[in-house]
Amino acid sequence: MFSGHHEHSLDSQGRVAVPAAFRSGLCGGDSALRFMLTENYDAGPRCLLAYPGDQWQFLAGQLDGRSPFDENVIRLRRLIFGGAFECGLDRQGRVVVPPEMREYAGFGKQLVWVGAGPYAELWERERWRDERARVREIAAAILATLGRVESPGSGGAAQRSQDGGRWP
Repeated sequence: MFSGHHEHSLDSQGRVAVPAAFRSGLCGGDSALRFMLTENYDAGPRCLLAYPGDQWQFLAGQLDGRSPFDENVIRLRRLIFGGAFECGLDRQGRVVVPPEMREYAGFGKQLVWVGAGPYAELWERERWRDERARVREIAAAILATLGRVESPGSGGAAQRSQDGGRWP
């Protein structure tokens, strides 16, 4: 599970340090293992998504269960898998971000790794600050739209939070 946010600099060779707190989650405790880096596929601001192998396989499985003839599924597969790169860490715990991904995400020198539960996101710092502020402004509306959330220990049963939908 990835949580928190960590600022790091992109060096002149396109490398950025992966936070120590994220390394074992991305590489399973073995820096020789690889993880997947892809472009975000939501309609929000551009960032990169870093998936550990098991979550990447889960995502692939979700799409495999869909019709191979559905045009939206085909497009989504192209977006997610066509733009993905397999990455590993160097001895200093850095990853090389391919130039086309740096361009897509609008990376400058200052980046932020953001925990997003089962995966991590990599943002240009100012873009992350803007997105975080925007989401804070609309968080109540998002929570009201979601309405029902599963609480820990509920046995998987959806429960409305005690204050009428706002969580936590």
